[in-house]
Order: sequence, then structure tokens, then C-alpha cells
Amino acid sequence: TAGIKANSILMKISGIEMDKTCKVVVDMSLQVHPHSSVFAIGDNTWCFDAESQMAAPAMVQTAIDQGAIAARNIINSIKGRPLEKYRYKGVKFIIPLGGKFGIADLGKVHLVGFTAWCLKQLTFLKYFATILPKFKALRFWCGEQKVFHKND
Repeated sequence: TAGIKANSILMKISGIEMDKTCKVVVDMSLQVHPHSSVFAIGDNTWCFDAESQMAAPAMVQTAIDQGAIAARNIINSIKGRPLEKYRYKGVKFIIPLGGKFGIADLGKVHLVGFTAWCLKQLTFLKYFATILPKFKALRFWCGEQKVFHKND
């Protein structure tokens, strides 16, 4: 992450098509050309959608979405089924701006103010629950909410 140039190890792989920034060129099913049985995802790939005239941005959300499609396409390839096409869905975000104020763009839903800030707090709770036991995560999160309340 945090780079604009693809990993230099890609240049050592012979026989794959690269773009001008040394990213592996993939089609909309995320197949590496000319190797139809190889798939690639993420910020080391150049995935251009001719329909929208946009390339998929080098972001973690893109890589996660592409990973799910690539996994299904590997299975589809093995089973002789048609491959799914990747479509960039846009970036969704929630940004706390302090003072219990935030902004959120969730695709079709746009929030500003306290509601967006609350939503971000819930994402923190969800994250804590993935790294801590559930009760401990809730207790930790509630402690954070007390700090926010005291700052009013």
C-alpha cells in the first residue's frame, strides 16, 4: 500500500503484459493477459473499464472487491462456467471531523453531522469486536464514548 508504482518483482515475470507504470494488465474478469488461467487484483494491476472509460483506483476497497470476483472466477474457470466481470462501485467513506460531526458517503446514502459521526463510532465498535472478545470490545468502546461525552 501507499505507493504509486507497482512492485518491481512484477517486472521479473516474463510473458505478462504491463502498462506504462509496470502494473499487470488484466481484463474485466481480472485475468492476466495472455495467461487466461492467471488472475490478479489490487494496486499492482491495471484494470480499465472501456464502458465507463475509467481504471480501477489503487485502493484497498478496490482490492477487496476484486478479490471476491477473482475468487469466484477461479472457481468458475475450474468448473467451466462463464466468468464474472468486475465493475468499480466507487469509494464509500465515513470521516469523523471532530466535535461530534462527520461526513459519510455510502453510495446512495449521504450523511452530514452528528448522524455521520455516530455511524463512524459504530464502525469503531465493529472493528474492536473483531480484535477483542465481544464483551471487552463493548466495554472499551463505551469507555471511549464516555471520553467524548466529557468533552462536551
